[in-house]
Amino acid sequence: MWLQRALWVTSVTASLLGCGEPLVPGTQLDEPSFIIEGAIAPYDESRPLSIGILWVDPALADGTPTVSGAEQLEARIAANGAFSLEIFGRPPKEAVKWLAADASSDAVALAWGELVLFEDNDGDGTFRVDSLEGRAPMAAPDQYAGVAEKDMLIYVEEPAEEGTQILGLARTLAVPGYVVGEAHCDNSEAFVIAVEPKTVSLRAVAATSRLPPGRSCFESIP
Repeated sequence: MWLQRALWVTSVTASLLGCGEPLVPGTQLDEPSFIIEGAIAPYDESRPLSIGILWVDPALADGTPTVSGAEQLEARIAANGAFSLEIFGRPPKEAVKWLAADASSDAVALAWGELVLFEDNDGDGTFRVDSLEGRAPMAAPDQYAGVAEKDMLIYVEEPAEEGTQILGLARTLAVPGYVVGEAHCDNSEAFVIAVEPKTVSLRAVAATSRLPPGRSCFESIP
């Protein structure tokens, strides 16, 4: 299911963007704004693995991704593959998109992040992706090494009215801040729910320059 079938991208005027900084989590940079815990399987300790976030436009209206790496994240991976990912601050400003279910619905400002496992072959803790086309090729020498099985990271910057239906997240879109979304693709009406606390599973694959296939619905990479 392509996300643009469920979303309508709304334009935002300069006056709306200039209404002041919303009071949302992520304003302090000396302590984590959000922590994700989970496990990598299968885990090979000999690979130079790290975890990053690929921020994308969930409506696929903008083919330019934004990456979060060492400057915003701290990933700790144990010898058994268990991991903790600490996220500092808000997502990059350009990652936040204004979306609505349709033209008559209230808009919500949110960022959609794909959790990716990558081989950090140059050791700088981050990676680079220049375009989402062709499954978001990663710049050498780094390579993708895995994806989240059914989860994504969502950040609500400007909450919607209570009950607004976008991506099945009505319960969380009225609350600002980070949340892990879980995609359910087992029936004809796919949906995303927010689960917290949540243990995220990252599926490791052979190193590749292009994002490996992940979920069967809510695919955010063309």
